[in-house]
Amino acid sequence: MPRNRGNHRNHLRVEMGSIKLDTMPEDILTHILLYGITDDFETKNNKCRKLFLLMISHTNQALRRFALSTPCLWSTLYIDIYRNCRYDGLLNLFRLWIERSGDSPLNYKITAYAHTKTSADVLELFFREKRRWKSVKLEFMKNTPHLSFEPTDMPCLQSLELVSLRDYVPIEKIIHLSKSTQLGRLYLNQVDSAQWRTIMKTIHTQQLTELRLGLTDRKADADSYLLKSLGMFTNLKRLKLGLHYMSKFDPVWSGPPVLLPNLTMLVLATGCGKLTQYLTTPSLISISIISLKDEGSWIVNYFRRSRPPLEIMHLEIYYLETDDLRFILQEVPNLKTLSLIRTYFLNESEEPYDIWSLLHVDDPSLDILVPKLTDLLYEILHCEANTNEEILLLVDAVESRKRYIRNFHFHFLYCARGFSHDIRNILGTVNEPDAEDAHKHLVEMFRFSG
Repeated sequence: MPRNRGNHRNHLRVEMGSIKLDTMPEDILTHILLYGITDDFETKNNKCRKLFLLMISHTNQALRRFALSTPCLWSTLYIDIYRNCRYDGLLNLFRLWIERSGDSPLNYKITAYAHTKTSADVLELFFREKRRWKSVKLEFMKNTPHLSFEPTDMPCLQSLELVSLRDYVPIEKIIHLSKSTQLGRLYLNQVDSAQWRTIMKTIHTQQLTELRLGLTDRKADADSYLLKSLGMFTNLKRLKLGLHYMSKFDPVWSGPPVLLPNLTMLVLATGCGKLTQYLTTPSLISISIISLKDEGSWIVNYFRRSRPPLEIMHLEIYYLETDDLRFILQEVPNLKTLSLIRTYFLNESEEPYDIWSLLHVDDPSLDILVPKLTDLLYEILHCEANTNEEILLLVDAVESRKRYIRNFHFHFLYCARGFSHDIRNILGTVNEPDAEDAHKHLVEMFRFSG
């Protein structure tokens, strides 16, 4: 896990003479400006988006000529469409970017917070340019009427994300990817089983290396096509699965577990832990699972079957029994980073939820679980009556690990109001100051969104 090692800027100073931008080689200047444009659009400050390139093109005549004569600088654009946004201004801005991008492949992200005339006209203009799409994300934040645009004939497409946060992806026409021979990343959120079957018929499955799929289907709880389709992606490296409104999903699968030989990252959202019964991933390096009731034994058998060289694991332990966690840790001896989140736990006894005896090192000369572990992340979302007792077990286990591994680090997130002053002081002796950053980094890694 990356850690903040302080600001070292003052340790090394490099004296550089001044240089005029308009005297730089064009390829270097283009690279610098593209970096600035990307940074501008990825900022969280929406008011600053789109300003960088406009400011550059209005700095002086030389830079303006350069910006206007370099179409690739205008090939990246993120647009947020709100209900009360100015229609003419946004549409004209979008049209300006399209025109100035020339024939360059487009890297565009459009987020519609409401269905308005502005969003409809922007999308209509955007779909006219679909032959130039390279990396595209369309995100619909609220219920949206089905769109009549045809997502087909996209030969330059390398990354496609269609995301709906409230309803099905609102694309009325069939998503046809047969001409998208370069497509390597695909993210579809809230598509039903019928849509997925249709899309699968057009995908170049051997080309795809990253798939994020959120299925929404209240009627197809026993449909095994999901498993069959996953087996076609033999070059897949990163996979994230979500099942919305499919709590009873229990496919009838009589074949062997689906082999994903090149998969290195797997993310299974709530309700997907049951899919571990049907998967084998021998190359897996990172995994994130939200385990529900009775899924622990499936996860254990999955690790025993796959025997992956796993290094990073994140578990949200709602109902995971201590014995199941023990068996899981026994199967991942190469683990370096372990992240655990404990939410509401239905503890029938009054004993604290003790996973810490598993991680305690009594004698380094004996076999210990996950001997290569260097980063332990833990988060408690709900404090119980016996949480303080658990904290004492936690601190004891962490201290024993620190004695065993010199570079062992513990990152604990918790609500300070849930603990007494004495407990907070005890935690301060073992917790890293960058705990929050470490947790955020892991969340971003498993999100892997473009």
